[in-house]
Amino acid sequence: PNLHRLYRAADLYAFPVADESAGAIELPLGVLEAIACQTPVLCTNFGVLRQALEGVSGVTFCNQSDMVQVSRELLETGGLGIKPIGLPHHLHSDRVTEVVLRIIGDTLCTA
Repeated sequence: PNLHRLYRAADLYAFPVADESAGAIELPLGVLEAIACQTPVLCTNFGVLRQALEGVSGVTFCNQSDMVQVSRELLETGGLGIKPIGLPHHLHSDRVTEVVLRIIGDTLCTA
């Protein structure tokens, strides 16, 4: 019932899923919940995460094989102190469907 407390207590939310594991969810809710709770996120280029979150403060992308090394670097350099300020405007609930459909459309057009 208080999932936001768990996200806020975490130093980092890691999403190490490989893109080949793709499923029906292109924009994982757990990543969005962590950002909304101002928890730093370390994730792979799964689905449309990079397209949706590129440039969002506190979100770092890396390859799945580099996840441990990059998390160490974030810890050592103070990168975990950079927190998201919440969901970016383009992902607020009143706009998320529009944005996700546009991103998926762009992805399908380039495939």
